[in-house]
Amino acid sequence: MAIQPGVITGQICDVPPGKNCQAITLSIESPYQPVSEIDYAKAGLLWGLAFTSVIFLYLFSKGIGLILNMVKNA
Repeated sequence: MAIQPGVITGQICDVPPGKNCQAITLSIESPYQPVSEIDYAKAGLLWGLAFTSVIFLYLFSKGIGLILNMVKNA
């Protein structure tokens, strides 16, 4: 069996060896394009935005919880 980039060739034979063999070729074409270079500056900005959003939501929820707790205990 020979393997080339994107192509696999080989043979399929019946159970008694050498009786009825067929050559096959399998061509593999990927629908996906390779990943381009990662822009670390943009990735850092997105990560920072996501992290800041999570911290903001946590602190906001904590504040609302404190206010509701004060109203409940008043």
